[in-house]
Amino acid sequence: MRGCLFVMLAGVAVLAAAIWFTGPPLAGAAVGAALTSGGLSADEMTVDVESDPPLRLALGQADRVTVSADDVNWNGIRAGRLEVELRDVDLIARTVRTADGRLEEVQLEETGEDGEPLLMEITFSGPADEAVTAISIDRPTAERLAAAAFEAQIGTPPDSVDLVAPDVVRFTSAGQIVSGRLEVTTAGELQAATPLGSVTLLENRGLPMQLTDVSVGQGGIEVTGLLDVSSLLD
Repeated sequence: MRGCLFVMLAGVAVLAAAIWFTGPPLAGAAVGAALTSGGLSADEMTVDVESDPPLRLALGQADRVTVSADDVNWNGIRAGRLEVELRDVDLIARTVRTADGRLEEVQLEETGEDGEPLLMEITFSGPADEAVTAISIDRPTAERLAAAAFEAQIGTPPDSVDLVAPDVVRFTSAGQIVSGRLEVTTAGELQAATPLGSVTLLENRGLPMQLTDVSVGQGGIEVTGLLDVSSLLD
């Protein structure tokens, strides 16, 4: 009887040790697979899973999941790098409580005159299903984006584009100044409402994001919104 009990306790100890040491790598592999099925792909991706104690991983519970990826494609949105930290993660139910992170060198579909893609940066923090998000478009990029949008709408390129705080973009064309107020539409697009019609600067496509506001700052255009980061594990 004692021999059987010893064998059982030894088996439990071995299983606990196996989970303790191999749980995080196995959980990281499982998270990587979930990210891929959620629409995320990358040339290189590292996933670290932490839980205290590690035995909680046997129940699918993780305190923190950290993802670092290069050359990312998330539902059609391309970015040079993704850094995200997910906290209070249920790996079985695929739920996340909070998330913090950033997408760097996010490529817009439009390209500049030199053929180089226009880039922006996205940062987010807060409840994973509605993380407060900021999209930063630097002034030169925003002006090139606005010029391309104006040409697409009006049919002729503007001579110059200026951003004016708090929310105005000013086009000069054929000696005439056309001012537009930047706004976020109900469809989630970033537009400039001008007397000649609405000029769409940025469409909301690919990411599960709801745009909420836009402003012009010293650095360029800042767009705020809410991003469902938890969809990474859907």
